[in-house]
Amino acid sequence: MASRLKPELVTPVVAYLCSEQCEASGDIISAGAGSCCAVKIVESKGVRFGTEHELTPEMIAAQYCEITNMEGATSFPNAQDQFVSVLI
Repeated sequence: MASRLKPELVTPVVAYLCSEQCEASGDIISAGAGSCCAVKIVESKGVRFGTEHELTPEMIAAQYCEITNMEGATSFPNAQDQFVSVLI
């Protein structure tokens, strides 16, 4: 397995992303073992507990199925947009 995880199979991706040719910004690219793919940040609708009271493990346990339900999930173009969505 280690023989397939050579830096030479990742550095061309980094070189392209750093080049003037590349017009992309904010993309997440997974590269390794001769494979390259885009990674997207996807977030479930989740549960908004608010900040006015203490959050407990019991509250998480009670809502865990809803927290992890990916039906109607939102895809974000970058981590910053996802972070801002949490603050709104």
